[in-house]
Amino acid sequence: MYMATFDNNGGALVGYTNTDLTVSELQTRKRNHYPNAICLTITQAQHRQLKDGWEGSETGGVVTVTEPAGWLENKTNEAWRKIRKERNQLLKDSDYIMVSDAPITTEKKEEWEAYRQALRDIPQDYDSPDEVVYPDKPE
Repeated sequence: MYMATFDNNGGALVGYTNTDLTVSELQTRKRNHYPNAICLTITQAQHRQLKDGWEGSETGGVVTVTEPAGWLENKTNEAWRKIRKERNQLLKDSDYIMVSDAPITTEKKEEWEAYRQALRDIPQDYDSPDEVVYPDKPE
């Protein structure tokens, strides 16, 4: 059985476990260290999330498990890294068109310059990686 222990003075998580003990048996043991401890059953998914560093809280006997802010920040950083990688590849793939002897018209070259500038501006133009829309590649 998956269980979490909370300090009843504020609902702060003090521990979690997978045990064969009953809720009351675990609660009796925990109260040796936490006099106001309450133990509640949690799902296997919640247990796994707590093991992964997520944050747990309890209010009125309801357990809530949330992603820590740092994890979200790292997720965002990873998303931006993926976008930069894709953007850099798109720039690299279009490098050939920018050489001085590329067989394109001045008008087409200007379209490609605008496209490449739009790619370079992505980090400044978007607040969230979820909002990014890549510019259309010129034909």
